[in-house]
Amino acid sequence: MGGESDLTILRANPGARGAALGVAAAVLVAVLATFGTVDFAEATASVPPATYAATVCGAVATLHAKTVASEAPLQAATQAYRDQPTPDMAMQLRQAFVDYLQQTRASFSDAAAAIEQSGVPAGKNGAAFARALNDNIKTAAAALDPLIQQAGAIDVTSTTAFAAGVQNVVARLAAASESSKKQARQAAAFNHAPAALHRIVSYARGSGDTCPAR
Repeated sequence: MGGESDLTILRANPGARGAALGVAAAVLVAVLATFGTVDFAEATASVPPATYAATVCGAVATLHAKTVASEAPLQAATQAYRDQPTPDMAMQLRQAFVDYLQQTRASFSDAAAAIEQSGVPAGKNGAAFARALNDNIKTAAAALDPLIQQAGAIDVTSTTAFAAGVQNVVARLAAASESSKKQARQAAAFNHAPAALHRIVSYARGSGDTCPAR
């Protein structure tokens, strides 16, 4: 195997958004977790919208921090492969990629649990808002499961096959992230949210890796 440029595709964060509550996703985010069938509207009590937003955005910030921290081993494996593009290094990079995706998925599980415990924002459309956010997270989570399996099966027998396999997973991650943001943009419950929840809507629709400042 040879060719330093074959894996420049991994220089950028492959799961950046989708990793993403919207979700980002990026890609992601992402991901991510087993959420069960809990319905926020039925399972939790009403809380002031500002309190709900603070809890959700806190969970998003923690998710982002965990995602950034989990990038280091992937970056190290990527550099090691670029320095020595052998089948063994490719296998190590493939495993680092899988580990990264699995860790992102686990981080989304933690975020989902925190959001589940945050209650439902009080107000006329609070239950619908919480339900839409829950659905968005579950969609993003489900999108990562097959990609973790696909990443683990990337062909390492040649640089060409390896690069193509990685590029395919990265492309599908990006597509999943965009799909999650599109779902959030189309969610009617997000269209008339109170001002206190606009930070969550902005994040879900792709404004950045965390909720914007108030």
